[in-house]
Amino acid sequence: MTTYRVNRTCTLRIAEEAMRVFDAYRSKRRKTEAGGVLLGRVYESEIVIEVATPPSAADRAGAFFFDRSTRVSQEHVNQAWSASGGEQIYLGEWHSHPAEVAEPSGRDRAMILNNLRDAKMEIDFLFLIVIGWMVDWVGIGGKRGSLRQLLPIRITGNE
Repeated sequence: MTTYRVNRTCTLRIAEEAMRVFDAYRSKRRKTEAGGVLLGRVYESEIVIEVATPPSAADRAGAFFFDRSTRVSQEHVNQAWSASGGEQIYLGEWHSHPAEVAEPSGRDRAMILNNLRDAKMEIDFLFLIVIGWMVDWVGIGGKRGSLRQLLPIRITGNE
């Protein structure tokens, strides 16, 4: 798992299953952006992104944009929530960028903050992950309209 510091008392962990989806769409040869939603669980001191859904045929994508199908994504969210007894929830969005080092665009920032403002959820944050060819950008958006980048935690030992 890849781990990020959210604040003094909480970490974000991204499961290998989700990382494999990111890696499948991390390529200089891709002609279009790709993306999906992030699903996972929230605990007292840890948030775990367990699933990054792959793009669907209903999504629209081009060399410099990705618009996911709300209908298909909502079906994924509903199925995950139901199958987990309400524990696995929508945690945000991911998509790829045609760049070595990923950086969210103004449109990306507005999208995640609009989703956070408009969604009816028990959590008051959402994650945005932008996949680059070499370096990803991982951030958290809050209800106050801020989006900040999270930095990875270097794990030593056998973890």
